[in-house]
Amino acid sequence: MIDVNKDKLITVSFPAGSGGHFVLAALALSEQCVPMSKKFLKNSLNKDLILDLFLVNFKKSVDTKKWQDFGIEIDIELLEDPSSEELPASLSNKDGYLLGVITANENYSIVRETWENLIVIHFINCAEFGGWRTNSGNYKIADFWQNIQGHDWPIEAPKSAEELQSYPLKVRQELTNKFNDSIMNYFNLNEFDIDPQFKNEFIPYTNLDPRLTEYSINYTENQKLIPWNCQNFFSKDNTVNSIEKLYDELGLTNFNRSAVTTLYQEWIHALRVLNNIRIA
Repeated sequence: MIDVNKDKLITVSFPAGSGGHFVLAALALSEQCVPMSKKFLKNSLNKDLILDLFLVNFKKSVDTKKWQDFGIEIDIELLEDPSSEELPASLSNKDGYLLGVITANENYSIVRETWENLIVIHFINCAEFGGWRTNSGNYKIADFWQNIQGHDWPIEAPKSAEELQSYPLKVRQELTNKFNDSIMNYFNLNEFDIDPQFKNEFIPYTNLDPRLTEYSINYTENQKLIPWNCQNFFSKDNTVNSIEKLYDELGLTNFNRSAVTTLYQEWIHALRVLNNIRIA
């Protein structure tokens, strides 16, 4: 039986499309974490199997051309009945956690009313990754360039702000004086280590979704929050290293870098395939 006054529950607060399921899936690979979903409870101690289940979902996403989620949403009926035999034995003496995604504010309220040790991973800086995930490629710099280019401009559009600096001064001056430097909207100017697999996948600022910029939730006073910077997702190393830091903060001692790296790479691959389908 779960003791809501002692056992610890981790959830994640994030706007749709910004990667909240991934972070909890990475935690689910820990021997000290049990996903609070009927799909995973019976296999909660077999972390190789859990990783395989995630990877199968990614493959299904590619094969069906439709996103198949991780399946780690919290089953609310289990929360409302902590004595359920489907729940694992108490984790309080094992330094372990239950975890799961809460998909609505009202469900957060239900959980917070009864779960004293709730920990929420709160997403920040979500707009750009969400823009890449949902709108990647919809606005092509090549189309913009073709519409404005002068007869003596280079044929190919620059792929970055740095590359633009190598273009003739006359071209750069025209971009500023005649087109108000609007080309800069097509360059990703944020300062982070761009993973090679993201090279030249730029997101126009004008295409960022405002709902991902000001995401918030009315947390209970003194709620334990752990911030997650969504910009991490633009780099494999940043993502994996940040997951490792999250393990450390939670006191999880068995971080599996290889498993988390595989999870990240296959997740990003599936998202990229779906992006390409959407813009085809």
